[in-house]
Amino acid sequence: MMPTTMARTSTPCPAPRATRASGLLLGLVVGLGALGGGAFNARASAQDGTEGTPALLSDSEAPGGVHWLEWSPAVFATAKAQHRLVLLDVGAGWCHWCHVMDQVTYHDPAVLAQLGEHYLAIHVDQDLRPDIANRYEDYGWPATVIFDASGQELVKRRGYLPPLQMASILQAVVADPTPGPSIVAPPQTQYADGTALTPALRSQLQSIFTDGYDPVQAGWGHAYKFLEPTSIEYAWLRADHGDAMGLRMATDTLAAERALIDPVWGGACQYSVGGHWSEPHYEKIMQVQTDVLRTYSLAWSRTRDPRDLAIVHDIERFTATFLTSPQGAFYAAQDADVTQGQESTPYYALDDAQRRARGIPRVDQHLYTRENGWMIEALAQAYASTGEPEILARALRATQWVLVHRSLPGGAGGFSHDRHDLAGPYLGDNLAMGRAFLMLYQVTADPVWLSDAEAQRVMIDAAFSNPPGGYRTAVSGDGMPVGMERDENISLTRWAVLLGAITTQAADRAMAEHAARYICAPATATQRPTSGVLLADDALTHPPLHIVIVGPKSDAQARALFRDAIRFGTAYKQVEWWDPAAGPLPGGAPAYPPTPVAAYVCSDGACAAPVRQDLAQALPRLTHTAAPGGP
Repeated sequence: MMPTTMARTSTPCPAPRATRASGLLLGLVVGLGALGGGAFNARASAQDGTEGTPALLSDSEAPGGVHWLEWSPAVFATAKAQHRLVLLDVGAGWCHWCHVMDQVTYHDPAVLAQLGEHYLAIHVDQDLRPDIANRYEDYGWPATVIFDASGQELVKRRGYLPPLQMASILQAVVADPTPGPSIVAPPQTQYADGTALTPALRSQLQSIFTDGYDPVQAGWGHAYKFLEPTSIEYAWLRADHGDAMGLRMATDTLAAERALIDPVWGGACQYSVGGHWSEPHYEKIMQVQTDVLRTYSLAWSRTRDPRDLAIVHDIERFTATFLTSPQGAFYAAQDADVTQGQESTPYYALDDAQRRARGIPRVDQHLYTRENGWMIEALAQAYASTGEPEILARALRATQWVLVHRSLPGGAGGFSHDRHDLAGPYLGDNLAMGRAFLMLYQVTADPVWLSDAEAQRVMIDAAFSNPPGGYRTAVSGDGMPVGMERDENISLTRWAVLLGAITTQAADRAMAEHAARYICAPATATQRPTSGVLLADDALTHPPLHIVIVGPKSDAQARALFRDAIRFGTAYKQVEWWDPAAGPLPGGAPAYPPTPVAAYVCSDGACAAPVRQDLAQALPRLTHTAAPGGP
């Protein structure tokens, strides 16, 4: 019987971060061998006893009534030998329409008959395989792709396919196994001549940013409503330069996003449909929680609006209750549906006791490095904004878990995605941890975290660099071409610029410029949203706000200045604490007197007189931004 789903529009789920640098390259080679194809072969052998043959997914992993296989080159070799086609189903454990398709389409007799006679079927959880997810993320989930045995794409379809439509597609491809109209050759990757936007291109991206804003409902885009953290941050940047429209964009969007916060459990729904904020899809994935937590933490620092702080606490409460393992690491997502594939809107109108009486939506208990890195960074920002030490303690506990359980073999740096990776390593995991380490350094002034961030830079450069420009999403694609993901390269550019500002290492800046050759090319830069590229360009062309606290780390006055510095609501800032007794800063000894205790602030190429108290009140004046709570 078909689950009750008609109340929800059949839209696809949108596709949603001790120094170990010594001996890094040798250890990296060892680590890649241990976590690449060998990991798949070992799993295949354990499951069916045959080295390199297709591995069946376990019952807990396999949706529907189909005999699903894992992605591997062996599937295509078998398809060639058996004269079969290959169907790829890419979904997500939290995706409502993926569940409907599993329970309806993939249990339909006509569909099963076609698959059984003519196809080998592969199911991929997009969270488990970032390389495949990044390749098909524009399609949303579920994504359906049909290949011939050589790996050539023949059909790509987006979203839920009902049984009659799916059976017709399967039969048509058997009759004519040539690429259909959905297959369009990917455009040739372009690279920028320089490492920053041209003035004309910058102006074009700014126009796209402004034109994409919805002045009626707020937010960027009109069909789906969700938080775009880079768009909020770029709107703030414009506001800090006197743009009243930028401030209004950010303020109104943050107010609208509050409608997507679960009023009972906290936690942020992924998005709303219908062009407004009142028709949420209730899945709560880690990326959304971290985006909302980090953005509202910065908002609280800027506005001191208690409603922003309430959302920080809502996200922190939800993730602590539902998405935290007993060891302190973070799970990947909570499903929307109590019963998979059945509409759950009435469930979310219930109170806590009523919900629990009916059951709790399934939690994906994978402990991915990437999701943990994202959450560590967001928690560190929340700690910086609130000063609540228990929030930092959660970030540090998860960091230690990742270091122990996800470090690549050999102790040379870098991280796996999951406990047993079928491919990889992946850029997303290693970048997320690099960002987390850098944020931990900024909020604790502990140089160990900066050393770890620099080790991640070395690993990423060695493993993922694409020679003409940019960084690939994976070391290898397990038989699939490995591409570059725009958002990853934007995030990497911004991180490497800030890392280089702190370390003064030329290699850090070189990494940022290498990524910029990809993201600053017009074909890449003009994709929506443009805010991330604009922020990366701003970082490449302007130094960060630089705040140095001078004084002993045991001194109460110095501690108060440091707290004010890290709480200041600008994301692009370099905060350091120089204790003269501990030696120079990573970038060398600053040209400041070792006494008395003071804060030194440099912004826009100029340095202000030292501040000895009330830094929080002085910073808006010194940086020409609005005071917290001000206009």
